[in-house]
Amino acid sequence: MNKSYLTIIYVLVLLSIGVSIFGGMKIIRNENFIKSENAAPSKQEFMKKNEKKFDIVFKGLFIIVMLTMFIGYVFPGVMDLPNVINNNYQVIDGIATNSAAQSNRAFPKIVTVQSKSGQEIRLRFYSKYSIEKGDKLKIIYLPHLKRGTLLEHS
Repeated sequence: MNKSYLTIIYVLVLLSIGVSIFGGMKIIRNENFIKSENAAPSKQEFMKKNEKKFDIVFKGLFIIVMLTMFIGYVFPGVMDLPNVINNNYQVIDGIATNSAAQSNRAFPKIVTVQSKSGQEIRLRFYSKYSIEKGDKLKIIYLPHLKRGTLLEHS
C-alpha cells in the first residue's frame, strides 16, 4: 500500500478529530463561532443584530460536516488501523465495471471492480493511467476505508 496515501488518509482522520474536539468544546461552552467584534467596522452593526442567527447556522453546518467526516473517514480509519499496523491489506483481482478518465489533478480515481467471484467493490485509488470499463485491475486496499493502490493494470 502506498505509504504517502496512507499518511494523507490518517492526517485527515487526525485533523477531523482535532477540529471536532475544538468545535465541540465551543458548542458545549455555548461560545459563538463568529464574533461581531471581528467583523469589518462597516459590518459590525449588521453582525451584532444577526449574531445569534449566524451562530446557529454555523453550528448546524459544523455538526453536519463533522458527522460526514466521522462517517466517511474517522470510523472507517479507526477500524482499518489494525490492518495498517499489521500490513494486513485486502487485494482484489478483477475487472473494472466503469471508466475513470486520465487526469492531471491530484484526485483519486473512483472505480468499481468486480472480482472473479462476482463481488463488486467501489474503490478510490491514485493512478496516472486512464481506467476503462473491462480493464483488468489488481488493487491492494483497506477494507473499511475502500482506498487503495493500483498494483497491476492491463
